[in-house]
Amino acid sequence: MKAVEHLVDEDSWQPVADALSTSDPLAWPGYPEAVARARSRSGVDESVVAGPARIGGIEVEVAAFDFSFLGGSSGEVAGERIAHALERATERETPFVLRTETGGSRMQEGMRSLVQMPRLVAARIAFERAAQPFIAVLGDPTTGGPFASIASLA
Repeated sequence: MKAVEHLVDEDSWQPVADALSTSDPLAWPGYPEAVARARSRSGVDESVVAGPARIGGIEVEVAAFDFSFLGGSSGEVAGERIAHALERATERETPFVLRTETGGSRMQEGMRSLVQMPRLVAARIAFERAAQPFIAVLGDPTTGGPFASIASLA
């Protein structure tokens, strides 16, 4: 993912593989096909990738939105990936870097998407225990739920 590769030290980015998978809780017409097309076009399986990296030799945890996947919209999996990344940063006591580029919450997932806003705020508050920097790099665009919650808490 280019946005992350430009931020971190060369060859230090290690996206974490997980078993999270996008669902279609509302049986939204055409949504599964749109997700499949987005995966094929973008080369990622969801709008957020996360994992450890180094910046200037310092270990960090990074979570980044990819606008090429459904406009970087934030659904259940995207929110969970950011929350898990914040939890890893809290456990490891490392700085957290969030790179946003999102059109907002994903309407096709309804409440499962929207409940990620308070989930991420809670994870951000818990991260304060690590006493480490929380850095938000706001890309263009950054709107909606992600901006109203996690991106504006740096």
